[in-house]
Amino acid sequence: MNKVLLALTCLLAATVGRAQPTNTDSLLRVWGDTTAGYKERIMALVSACQQDSSLTALQAAQLALPGMTDTTSRSFVRQHALATLARGEAFNDPSNYAERVILLGKALKDFKRSGDPQLEALVANVLGATFVELGQFSAAVPYQ
Repeated sequence: MNKVLLALTCLLAATVGRAQPTNTDSLLRVWGDTTAGYKERIMALVSACQQDSSLTALQAAQLALPGMTDTTSRSFVRQHALATLARGEAFNDPSNYAERVILLGKALKDFKRSGDPQLEALVANVLGATFVELGQFSAAVPYQ
């Protein structure tokens, strides 16, 4: 499990690091396709967020679940958490790590609420790795 999470974190970081300009609409179509795997959807939303920093996690969740009015439902909370994770991953520059830590913390809480331990573990791992990159090793311990 740890190796899978580490691989996904590395994949996300590598993809975000070399993201090429792409049509935001097509990226958002990939994000909105809830039948696709979450890795592909998150990477598309990370790229979309990098191109349009005004896109909020709430807007992204609404794109994934059009017409959904119950923002407390498990599916909405999960989509919101995925969108928050993607927004956090878009802040992959060390100068933006304060915002990244805040967003990843929110995503972690949402995944706990949605009862999704696999994605909860993924976010905890990414959050811990972010603290390690900041040199805040004691802050990283609870997440690793």
